[in-house]
Amino acid sequence: TLFRSNKNLTEDITFLPFSREELGGLPDDFLNALEKTEDDKLKVTLKYPHYFPVMKKCHMPETRRKMEQAFNSRCKEANCLILKELVKLRAEKSTLLNFSTHADFVLEMNMTKSSKTVSKFLGELSQKLKPLGEQERAVILDLTKNERRSHEHTS
Repeated sequence: TLFRSNKNLTEDITFLPFSREELGGLPDDFLNALEKTEDDKLKVTLKYPHYFPVMKKCHMPETRRKMEQAFNSRCKEANCLILKELVKLRAEKSTLLNFSTHADFVLEMNMTKSSKTVSKFLGELSQKLKPLGEQERAVILDLTKNERRSHEHTS
C-alpha cells in the first residue's frame, strides 16, 4: 500500500500555471526551461526540480502559498483511500495480537510499553519546546515583514 501511494506521487502530472511576474526572483534559465500553457503562462509542476526552486527563490508570497498548498495536497483522494485501508489492516493486526490499538502494539515493540508513557513524555516535551517555538515564530514573522518591505521598495 505504501508502494501504491509513492507510485501515485511519482506519476502525478499536476502543474500550476503562473505568469513570469508571479515567479519573480527565479533565474531566467529556470523560467525559460518551463513549458507554456496555451495562454502563455508557465507550467510549474509539483516535482522537486520545480517545487524547491520556487519555494526557495520566488519572492512572491502568494505564489509560494499556492505551491505549498498544491504540493501538500498531491494525490489526496487516491492516497486517502490507501491510508484508510492501511489503518484498517493495522487495527486488524493489533486485534489479532491482543493489543487494543496499533499504537500500543508499536509502543510494546519499541519498549515504551504504553501510550500513557508516551503521552506523558510528549506533554513534558511540549512544555519545554513551546518557548522555543514562540521565539522561532517571532523570527519568521520578522523575516516575512522584512521581505515584504524589501519587495515593496524594489517594486
